[in-house]
Amino acid sequence: MFLTAGLVASFGVRAQSQTRIVRIGVLTVTAPAPVLREALLQGLRELGYVEGRNIVLIWRDVEGNVARLPAAASELVALKVDVLVIAASPAVRAAKDATKTIPIVMSATTDAVANGLIASLAHPGGNVTGLTLITPELTAKRLELLKTMVSPLARVGLLVDETSVAGPNIVRQAEEAGQALGVSVSVAWVTTGDDLEGAVTNLAGERAQALLVQLSPLTFSNRDRLAQLVNAHRLPATAEVIEFAAAGLLCAYGPQLSESWRRAAVYVDKIIKGTKPADLPVEQPTKFELVINLKTAKALGLTIPQSLLLRADQVIE
Repeated sequence: MFLTAGLVASFGVRAQSQTRIVRIGVLTVTAPAPVLREALLQGLRELGYVEGRNIVLIWRDVEGNVARLPAAASELVALKVDVLVIAASPAVRAAKDATKTIPIVMSATTDAVANGLIASLAHPGGNVTGLTLITPELTAKRLELLKTMVSPLARVGLLVDETSVAGPNIVRQAEEAGQALGVSVSVAWVTTGDDLEGAVTNLAGERAQALLVQLSPLTFSNRDRLAQLVNAHRLPATAEVIEFAAAGLLCAYGPQLSESWRRAAVYVDKIIKGTKPADLPVEQPTKFELVINLKTAKALGLTIPQSLLLRADQVIE
């Protein structure tokens, strides 16, 4: 059987017109770091999605102003996106309030169950699923690591994002861990990037010998600047995800945040293919890495125990 050129062209046009363009709305509290944006796009590419060919991503961030989240979420809903990818608990809450029908994929939130975003990990219910982090629960481990590297350690500073729902929980855990280890904890709350310099300066003035940094959109998007500040004050610092150590903090223990963004693409793919969010169990990280920035340690005049270096998953030199 032979087809004329006109029929072949007709079939080609019809096939192209039938290609579904999936509209993905992405809502974040701050502009997503390039590494996270690329992680999501990489995950989508691995599953056969190419931006501009069969998917369109519509990005929205509120530049740290959480009061703008409801309007931004409503805007994406009005644009009739097929699925929402949301980072940070306040943004998920705003999206959940804005729509009960459009599927919502959490790319990185803390304790989604306790925050009332889902019913349970196994059965999230409603239109929200995705990935949730358990990094605050590792606060005691991070404090132990600091005590191993900074000896003797009597006082530690804790930098907390006041806009984060996880803030009070991490303060409680840090104080409990400090009491068990004989380390006092000084807390500094920040709400914007402009607060970071004053907060670090105050903690150094209170004779903090090291620093714990809470993970939040604010601290993550400012991690390079934060590393410069703490190192200028000669404060060994640790954080909840390994990207902070790459930025220049002394160390980090926890999951790789970019991996959560890449994994969000898997949820998007399943939803596009017809699976309901309520039927997709929420994932928690299963791999936690210890990353030590040896370059920072040398600049701070610290000698990291060889036993700890051998335990590290990555040593930045």
